[in-house]
Amino acid sequence: MKHFKLGGFTLLEILVALAVLAIGLGAAIKVSTENIENTNYLRDKMLAHWVGMNVLTEIQVRNEWLSIGKQQGTMSMANREWFWILRVSETADNELRRLNVAVYYSDSNADKTNSIAILTGFVAKSE
Repeated sequence: MKHFKLGGFTLLEILVALAVLAIGLGAAIKVSTENIENTNYLRDKMLAHWVGMNVLTEIQVRNEWLSIGKQQGTMSMANREWFWILRVSETADNELRRLNVAVYYSDSNADKTNSIAILTGFVAKSE
């Protein structure tokens, strides 16, 4: 009677190989997910920065002397509505105002510390 040695993998070897493959794929999926989340964060940060720049630019283009206080509004950009708050404050120079614009996803998040972007600009009193 002849005994043939059959070539192949045992069940244990296959299970170990599948476990290694699952760990590797899990790590790849985690890295991909983190990259997507990071890309979305950077996109939102950039768009919020543009919204803030638009608010500051509109004020500077209108050559408007703003009173000290707070203003707020919304702006549409990239098919999304952004909420902004402008705080106008004095400076050491009486003919210069400091403008701080904070941009949020929505007005329900406003006045909290979770703004997406904060920009600072200055406007001078025109004569």
